[in-house]
Amino acid sequence: GNASLQITGNGWQQIKSHDLNTGDLQNVNSKLTFDLFLGETQNNPWWTGQVQLFVNCPSANIHNHYIGSVELTGLPLDQFSPVSFTLPQSVLNVLNESHSDFSFSISINTNTGSGAYYFDNMRFGN
Repeated sequence: GNASLQITGNGWQQIKSHDLNTGDLQNVNSKLTFDLFLGETQNNPWWTGQVQLFVNCPSANIHNHYIGSVELTGLPLDQFSPVSFTLPQSVLNVLNESHSDFSFSISINTNTGSGAYYFDNMRFGN
């Protein structure tokens, strides 16, 4: 929580990581998880929002490759919840090679004026 990335709800937004060297990544496996905190201010009780994950690695000819989406409606408010995505084998192959230009992009679509939202603890596994 002390070093989390905070945003407020403002419709569709995309957050891109800095370029990563795949050789520096540890415990690489098919499950990518991060913790997401949903603030108590939610303007629409029937739809809280959605997050999507994309990966990029220009040297491996991967450009904004869609991994999947997770609905936020139903997640508890005012606490962190794990959000997980399953990486396809083609992305795992790239992660197990040597690339210095790999990045993740997380898109979040929320109601304007909702939040706050905190992103923290991205990791491979649960």
